[in-house]
Amino acid sequence: MQEIQIMIVGAQKSGTTSVLNYLAQHSKVTTHSNHTEMSFFSKEDSKLGYFPYAYDKYFKSFDKSEDNVIIAKDAVLMYSEEGVERLFRHNANMHIVMVLRDPVKRAYSAYWYARSTGRERAETFEIAIKQEREKTALNNHQWVDTKYIDNSLYVKHIKNILKHFPKEQLHVYTVNQLKKNNRVVIDEILNLSKLKFEENINLRVKYNEQKVANSKLLFLYQQFFLLLSKIKKILGLRLTFKWFTRLKQFLIEKSRKNGEIPKINKDTEKELYDFFKDYDDELMKLISKKES
Repeated sequence: MQEIQIMIVGAQKSGTTSVLNYLAQHSKVTTHSNHTEMSFFSKEDSKLGYFPYAYDKYFKSFDKSEDNVIIAKDAVLMYSEEGVERLFRHNANMHIVMVLRDPVKRAYSAYWYARSTGRERAETFEIAIKQEREKTALNNHQWVDTKYIDNSLYVKHIKNILKHFPKEQLHVYTVNQLKKNNRVVIDEILNLSKLKFEENINLRVKYNEQKVANSKLLFLYQQFFLLLSKIKKILGLRLTFKWFTRLKQFLIEKSRKNGEIPKINKDTEKELYDFFKDYDDELMKLISKKES
């Protein structure tokens, strides 16, 4: 059983699903094709001693060869200090890949994504931002995907990563780079493990495109599922709730539809760009000119 050699840690709603799917097409790459996210490290109850179990769950059936490079993704891992530390203890020599997006656009997109999956009940983005302060104060990773502003404070989370991994192992890309030439980005990531780009890799497909929905039923289901998870943890049960997970996926797919999300309020947009300016300036100083 091999260690993970490359981990895509975020940012959420920044094209990480596309990047993983492009890399997965390489004949010498093994990924978790049966799971969108490899959430082993970001979960609060994960333990490194259970990694063989995690390997069987995420990679075993897709591992084409013992010589293959294992690449994983968890788009919210960069937001978990404990998760990044667990990742370092798993393999201190792995390469960390990040894809960043305009912080305001990322936050707004994440809000509508959470609405479409039943994770967010707030009727407006502005209300959700106000409620975020309460979630952030709780320091609960369970609702990490609904911390829209905090998750766009990239410099904060990169600093935490650099507490554990040297800068040479951190590779930062942007959504604009992906749009301009995704071939270059994928080629560079593959090269981290001395792999060459294969011409059969299809870079034209877009994954996890924006969808819209407003389902109160989905939100109620999420509350029920979280309650079951708490009961499982308290009782120390190793239950998978497969049927509940399938039901959730069914409800999500039935309630979501392709469509344009509403435009962000101009005043809110300006206020957020003003807020992020100093953080983004600090980010540009922290990462190299090439990465910025």
